[in-house]
Order: sequence, then C-alpha cells, then structure tokens
Amino acid sequence: MFGAVAAGAGAWWWEAQNEVRVLVDGREIAVRTRASTVAGALQDRGITLEAHDRVAPPLEALVRDGTQIAVSRARSVTLDVNGARRTVWTTSDEVSEVLSEVGVDGDVIEAPESLAAGGSTVVVQTGNQVTVTADGGQRAFRTGADTVGALLDDVGIGLDGDDEVAPGREASVSDGLAIEVTRVETDVTVEEHSLPFSTERRDDSSILRGQVKTVRDGTPGLERVEYELTRRNGEVVEKEVISRTVIREPVDRVLAVGTKVTDTTSGKASWFSGAAGTCAHRTLPMGTNVSVTNVATGQSVVCRVADRGPYVDGRVIDLSHDAFSQIANTGAGVVSVRISW
Repeated sequence: MFGAVAAGAGAWWWEAQNEVRVLVDGREIAVRTRASTVAGALQDRGITLEAHDRVAPPLEALVRDGTQIAVSRARSVTLDVNGARRTVWTTSDEVSEVLSEVGVDGDVIEAPESLAAGGSTVVVQTGNQVTVTADGGQRAFRTGADTVGALLDDVGIGLDGDDEVAPGREASVSDGLAIEVTRVETDVTVEEHSLPFSTERRDDSSILRGQVKTVRDGTPGLERVEYELTRRNGEVVEKEVISRTVIREPVDRVLAVGTKVTDTTSGKASWFSGAAGTCAHRTLPMGTNVSVTNVATGQSVVCRVADRGPYVDGRVIDLSHDAFSQIANTGAGVVSVRISW
C-alpha cells in the first residue's frame, strides 16, 4: 500500500514538471522543472546569469510545458573611438550591431571578423568626412580635427616650406571638404648648348659677279647654362637661367662674294691638242677661267687659259680636244661661240 502510494506520488511529481528548452548562445539544454518562472527554471538547471547577459523571455515570465528560453552571454569589447577607449558589453557577434547599440556612426578602421571570442578591440574613426589629394593619390578620412593643418598632421601628410595646400592650413574642416596638397620643389641643373656661328660676306673682285666661294667654314661654339627648375607635383613649371659660361667661342663662316663684271665676245672656236680642260687665248691672263657657249646648241663648257692663240682671223679661242667635244662634234672643226670671263 505504501509502495503504491509512493509510486503514485513519484509519477505525479514527474508529470507535474514542465519540460522547457534552454538555448545558451545557441546550444540547447533540455530542462524539466516545476518552477513557474524563467528565473526558477534557469536556477533549477544551475544556469547562472552575469550582469550583462540577456534572457528571453524575461526572468519574471511564466513557463509552461514546451517553453523555449534563450540565454545570450555578454562579452566585453574595447571600443576605440578617435583614440578614446572604453569597454562595452554586447551579446552580438557583429561589429555593426555593436556600434548601433552604442550609437557610434563612423568608419571601422580595425576589428576582428567576429566578436564571439570576447576581449576584442574595435577601432572606429568618426567626425567629418573629407578627401585629401596628395602625392599622386586621393584618400578619404573621417576626422575630428578642427583645421586643415591639424588634419594633415593627424594622418601623417607632412608639408615642407615650399609645399602648398588648398584650402590653407588654418582653414576650418567641414563635412565633404576636398583638400589638395601641391608638392613644390626647386633644384639646379646644368645643360650644354651649341652657340651658332655667324656668316661674314666679303666682296671679291677676282670672282665673277653672282659666284660665291667659301673662304672659311663656320664652327659652332659651346656654352654651359645653369638653370633653377621649379616643379609642381613633379612637373617642371618654371626654368630660370642662373648663369652662362662660354666654353668655346663660335668661329664665323667667311664667304667671298664675286663682284667682277663679266666680259663677253663672240667668234669662232676650234680645238687643239692642249691639256685637258684648257684653252688658248691671245690676250687673257694665264689661268683665267672662260665660259664657252655653242650659240647653235646652247651647250657650254668652262676652260682655263693655258696657251696663246689662235692666230687665225675670225677665231677667238681654241679649246682642248676634251673641252671642244662637250659643246660640239670634233669633226666639225670650227663652231660659232660666245665666250665670257
């Protein structure tokens, strides 16, 4: 009798318990409890809560058979906002959710992929959004700096005495501000340049008018020039001469310009067995160059007076065999010509 009563009581005690599901950070634990509240059910299973842990439904909520209780363990996160650090507690694994919880809106500079392990550090930069163009690139920053100069110092963009920044270093920083840094450099370079020669023209009465002869070839000179170069972002924008040094003076070219007036006469010409390219004339100085033109054909040749003659009436000049053959067939013997010198 007593055993039956005890067995019945045990069955009643078991049946009077509620079966609830407890999820601790997603891990399921089955709990049978006679507790009427969430707090009691967790206590029966020995699940303790820390100050920042979250429970749903709340601890004071009633439980019944089949109730599901979710426990989210809180973990600490070190939050660095513009260099100021503080510790926050969260039950989320996502950085964006943590920032939303604490009301921080900015750029995440450093953070782990997940906050599940606890003890993580999240570095955030807040403030005005600005862009800086410098050294061939453009970068975006969030900054709490008050002036352009302070911002550049914060992000490690240095300026030397010649560099330019727009707007200026003392300008106030506002959201959306575009800052441009221009690198200005000066240096000295040396170059060598050719110096052109001039041409001197001298009248020469021994040369026929219209003829020009080179007496001396010209030679370029050489100078060394020192320049100061100014570069803006690497591009030369100004080139100023500092000094000039002549290394070699140019030598002028000299030309002889003929002024001699040409004398002309006409008559007959024949040929003789003189040296090639020569001719015979009664009175012209030896060595005179004479132009001989066949009046019938217009063919011309130049010969040099090297002999006397011809002493035949009507003939004004005799040509060497080779010279005569350039204006007429030697078989013709005599041709009408015009000579000039």
